[in-house]
Amino acid sequence: MKGDTAGSVPETVRYSFAVFVAAAVLSLLNAVYQLSNGLSGALVLVGAGIEASLFLVLGSQMRIGKLWARMALMAFAWVFVALGVLFVVGLFTGPTGPIGGQELVAAIGYLAKIVLIVIGTVLMYRSESYGYFR
Repeated sequence: MKGDTAGSVPETVRYSFAVFVAAAVLSLLNAVYQLSNGLSGALVLVGAGIEASLFLVLGSQMRIGKLWARMALMAFAWVFVALGVLFVVGLFTGPTGPIGGQELVAAIGYLAKIVLIVIGTVLMYRSESYGYFR
């Protein structure tokens, strides 16, 4: 049964939403960190804002049982995973040589966000969640 009461939303869906909220917050914090340490320009903050907005809007729609939101959230989430992987690979294979502490912190932030996205996606596609989106 669809709805937004704690009893009707499967635990896996609630946890998935919480994980996507955490990924959105981590994305914004990582972007602010990069900007404040001169690692990236303001465009990274704009991208993180778009990413966080998509995670929050689509995640809230997914939480109330919208099938289209679950599919869109997965699609956008995996685009951001790919971009995060490219960023991390670029840090470690860039022409600047060994990365410093600031770059390592940014890379850890991206890797943590990637892990959160994978967990959130797995949770919303678990068998316990499947019937909620029909």
